Amino acid sequence: NDCSERICKAHTVSKSALSLIAENGHLYHFEINGFKEQKEIANGIPDDLKIRNLNLNNPSIYKLRSAFNLNPYVPPSFVGLNDASTFNGFCEKHDRELFSPLENKLFIDSDEQYFLLYYRAICRKLYSLYASENMNKMENIFVSKDFSRLQQRIANNLDISDMVKVKEEMDNNILTNVFSSIRWISVETNIPPIIMTNEIFAPKFDCKSKKMKNMEIIENNETNKALDWIVLSSFSYKGQNRISLIWLEDSNGTAEEFYKSFVCENEKVLILQKFITAIFASCENIYFSMSWWNTLPQQIKEYLCER
Repeated sequence: NDCSERICKAHTVSKSALSLIAENGHLYHFEINGFKEQKEIANGIPDDLKIRNLNLNNPSIYKLRSAFNLNPYVPPSFVGLNDASTFNGFCEKHDRELFSPLENKLFIDSDEQYFLLYYRAICRKLYSLYASENMNKMENIFVSKDFSRLQQRIANNLDISDMVKVKEEMDNNILTNVFSSIRWISVETNIPPIIMTNEIFAPKFDCKSKKMKNMEIIENNETNKALDWIVLSSFSYKGQNRISLIWLEDSNGTAEEFYKSFVCENEKVLILQKFITAIFASCENIYFSMSWWNTLPQQIKEYLCER
């Protein structure tokens, strides 16, 4: 009840961190725009094969683009520092107070700091899922027989239900200053990561394409079992640079399987490569250096875009 009147643009990746890889106050990111994407695809498909309502989360999107001579490579867009990674999830007062251990203190790899990174990610994800549900209700045009959004709605509802429970538990932990339930593994880098993200997801396969417990739960429709939600976070706070995996101790085993698949004996470079691939494969809240992207070979750009 003591919220401030102003709802702020809350950064899920610290603005101070993003400024380290920004150029002239801007970065690259991939714009998620369902209305624009559907219109573009529908206009390029012959009338007799037209799919009016494409489920954008379906990986067939890239196959369809290729089949109808549509460019599967969608280049990143510019975004300003003030808008990058933001959502209207907190009032100004609580955003400032809640995340002060991240923004205003030295990063010392404390459980509290990793807990807050996870909390930021789950709040943004819930905000995104609720927004997606509201968008689905706006127009009947977003429902089709060929690529129905029904499955996406069901998945979203399951995700929302799952995440609300996790967030409620985390709310209680914040109120009691108990952060011991968090688990994490980090790679320290010499320079700020050129790709920054703070995203929560439920991995189904590890880095070696091996099926994990999350996928078994989904395939067996084990609704009484919770999925493992993992946060992939790359950031820089006051000279401390990290690429991290974060999860909660109440795990079904997926989190441990997932992070172990990143480990490669005596080859730390390969670990970083896997992190980068995982970021592009699992995250949409991604921001990266324009200079870095512009120097990549076209083949690598297309590979990353198709993740």
